Amino acid sequence: MSSLALGISTVSQERFEQDLESARGRLTLPKTPKSLADVGRIYRKHHDAFDKSLAEILSIPLDQVTFSNTVVALDNAATELTSAMGPLFLAWAMGDETELGLESYRVLGELFNELTHKVYLSQEFYTRIVQCQRQPGLNAEDKQLIESYLATFYINAHSRKKRLDLHEVAGLLSAANRSEIQFDKLVMKREPIAFLPEELEGVSEAELERMQFDGTHYWFNPEDFASFSEVVSTATQAPTRKKAWTARFMGASKVNEHTAENLLETRRRIAQRTGFSSWGEYALQGKSLTFKSLASSLKQFVAQSDKDFLAERREMKRLLGHQPAIWDVEFAKELKMRELGIDSRKISQYFPYRATLERLFEYAGKLFGYEIRKVTGIRLWEGATFYAVYDAVNRRPLGEFAVHPFPQEGKNKWYWAYAASHARDLGDGKWEVPFAFLNANIRRGNRGEPTLLSMEDYWTLFHELGHVLHFIAGKQRYGGLNPSDTNADLTEVPSVLLEQLSWEPDVIRVMGRHWKTGKPIPEKLVQSFAQARYVFPMHRLRDRVAKTRFDMKVHSHSCPNPSKAVADIFKSTYYPLPKGNFAGSFAYLIGYDGTYSTYALGEAFAATYLQQFRASAEGSFDPVLGMKFRRRFLEVAGTLDSADVVKQTLVKPFSLCSGLLIAAGKKGLQPEFSK
Repeated sequence: MSSLALGISTVSQERFEQDLESARGRLTLPKTPKSLADVGRIYRKHHDAFDKSLAEILSIPLDQVTFSNTVVALDNAATELTSAMGPLFLAWAMGDETELGLESYRVLGELFNELTHKVYLSQEFYTRIVQCQRQPGLNAEDKQLIESYLATFYINAHSRKKRLDLHEVAGLLSAANRSEIQFDKLVMKREPIAFLPEELEGVSEAELERMQFDGTHYWFNPEDFASFSEVVSTATQAPTRKKAWTARFMGASKVNEHTAENLLETRRRIAQRTGFSSWGEYALQGKSLTFKSLASSLKQFVAQSDKDFLAERREMKRLLGHQPAIWDVEFAKELKMRELGIDSRKISQYFPYRATLERLFEYAGKLFGYEIRKVTGIRLWEGATFYAVYDAVNRRPLGEFAVHPFPQEGKNKWYWAYAASHARDLGDGKWEVPFAFLNANIRRGNRGEPTLLSMEDYWTLFHELGHVLHFIAGKQRYGGLNPSDTNADLTEVPSVLLEQLSWEPDVIRVMGRHWKTGKPIPEKLVQSFAQARYVFPMHRLRDRVAKTRFDMKVHSHSCPNPSKAVADIFKSTYYPLPKGNFAGSFAYLIGYDGTYSTYALGEAFAATYLQQFRASAEGSFDPVLGMKFRRRFLEVAGTLDSADVVKQTLVKPFSLCSGLLIAAGKKGLQPEFSK
């Protein structure tokens, strides 16, 4: 059986930077602004450097334009500007709805507009970049960078034949940007709702103590995922679960529904003006699946999964005593786990936060050929810990990331990972390494008690580490080919692969150690934990597919009524929705911009790749398969198109439908559990 050393080494920040210097590397840490004056200073510094670079590029006579003095210089200028977004984003995410945070978010929008108007919609830059295409001696990565910029210029095979009105497109992009900022502000604003004590029957005393009680009502915050999860999975009264579910998934301001409609219509007009039939087609250009083939694959999956999905619904009806609704799903899962003897609280005793996090880093390091060390002597954010990533063979420093594990007043209440800077070649043999940030919201143990991970916390940490390693592993020479901004359809593959590995019995065995005694997790609990993944698995995937189909529908060539569209799609794919504002509450309209399908693709791709680990004698610890994934997927970043990345990583041709069925445990590929 594979084992871990149960501990990672440390390195001081000073030594890490010395190692970087020895390797001719550079790290830029995103120190977050502490005042509105700092926000303005960061903006002006990068804005001025950006403007200076653009002026230098445009001063070059057309007959002297080269790939180096134009495309590479432009890429460096754009990277200079986007590097300002790291500290401003972190200020917003960590700083609540304070004046500082809101100002940071406003400036982020201004930076995006600067980049869009001065570069991506500039006929002068477009002319120069097209001219660089004809330069001899360009390698594959050089050509990929040119193509990525032409795609960003909203130019494709269709629009190159059209005469674009760049002024009109600029106006549409500004309108879309304003709508995105407005939508993002409101999507997180869900008002607390009141419950009478008798409505919260079944909810733990510990959870009730965390809620504010005014003497008559408990106040429930639907933005707090841990609290939401507790209520919908344990409250015995269906109206309580409905009230909580609706507040979280349908409860954003009604104003946001109109903002969403304006945003979607503006995106549709941008796509049509630039030669696409829809924004969805634009978002998936050059990706592993076309808009049409993706829709067809999802339809195929729904048809092939119907029998199992309906069987799960019948089992839920038996457990609940009535027909299940969408707000009953988590409670029915909890009832089924109890029936199977899966005790989530007992399992949590074997996953204390700090020790589990270090074992996760050691496991991922062994699998992919990294060494992750805890960094000492650095403090930028209260409560954050820092980690350096080295290549395990040549000890070359590859990047650094921070983990902020606990909730705090005003902090964004989601789990997420973010790349504040990316790897790139600085010239003269020098290079820049990435810095990433992993945000969690793990509930601290009560005074005198350990902080234990729920099953949700456990696999989510694996998931977010997959994003962090993807950010850090990229070996692209150019900042514009970083993994955050390219191949959006594959964004979730590394994270979902690590998430799926977290549920494998051989991984659980080495990860689980009792918080007090240090004893390994008993085999009975290992099997229980692994089996929990396959409690009503088709519900998890049909929920994902329903959201994907909604995202595709509202980004299609015509969707005048998003609210009706989502109601129809959920009714036919998953469950009918209650009354409310789903479209205005769907946060993935921003950031994913029409590619929410990356989650379904991630599930299918990762499940397909996971088969190779299950067939290996070394199981989930096979370093050959880990290194293969690192070399062929993680390190590639945006230097290849999505379809080529998929082709070189998987042994067999990829099928979205088959991959999703594998993820649900179909085709005999569910892990073997002890009897």
